[in-house]
Amino acid sequence: MGPVTGQTAGGPDAGHVDLHRGDAYGRSFADVYDRWYHGVSDADATARFVAGRCGSAAVLELGVGSGRLAGPLVDVGLRVIGLDASPTMLARCPRPATGPGSLDLVRADMRALPLAGEIGVALIAFNTLFNLAGPAEQQQLFHELAGLVGHGAVIVEAIDTTPLSVGPDRSIGVREVDPDRVVVSATQVDRQAQTVAGQHLEIDHRGITVRPWRLCWLTPEQLDGVAAEAGFRLVERYRSWDELPFTDGDETHISVYRIAGGG
Repeated sequence: MGPVTGQTAGGPDAGHVDLHRGDAYGRSFADVYDRWYHGVSDADATARFVAGRCGSAAVLELGVGSGRLAGPLVDVGLRVIGLDASPTMLARCPRPATGPGSLDLVRADMRALPLAGEIGVALIAFNTLFNLAGPAEQQQLFHELAGLVGHGAVIVEAIDTTPLSVGPDRSIGVREVDPDRVVVSATQVDRQAQTVAGQHLEIDHRGITVRPWRLCWLTPEQLDGVAAEAGFRLVERYRSWDELPFTDGDETHISVYRIAGGG
């Protein structure tokens, strides 16, 4: 068997991956992201949901990645600003050649948004908020968004973390098996810190490619508190982008926040 490696933009790169570097996630996942996560949620339903709350202002998608959601957002006629810290991911995000909407890509960190003006919706999809290192950074993001959304909305898609609170501390399983490779996934939960860290180990003829990840979660109630501290109030919450009602025990939630008193 070959060496143990960490994935980079240009190929394998041995050594530790610093998960707080702007390009760490992209270097680890860009080459497999579209294949592994293309169906993780309904992108067309997401676009319809956002369009119904955006008006004529632009949509800011935080963590645009390789454009899984950006394309459908443009297709429904929205002006999209796609922001991501990873140049590796942004290089894989196609700019639509035609369509009723538009897409501008911005390389920047969510912790310091280099934007001015007013946006209609800030979209933080598929646990992107939980990629920030901890509660202080999550709080700071809401404060920055408060200066951008005006009468618009912040829309957060996240897992309901109840299973993490009561499940096993550690788990291991097989994600993918085919004749050429196997992908093994391992996770470890720290309930006190409200973090879950994991590794995807892809084993093939080249050796072992290590793809690390980490989430710092908030419960729905904690998320409401973080938003409220920055001046937002919860105005809608659903279990899916099709606006099915959210109930305790649902695996995900779609939460819509607006500035308190802002309409």
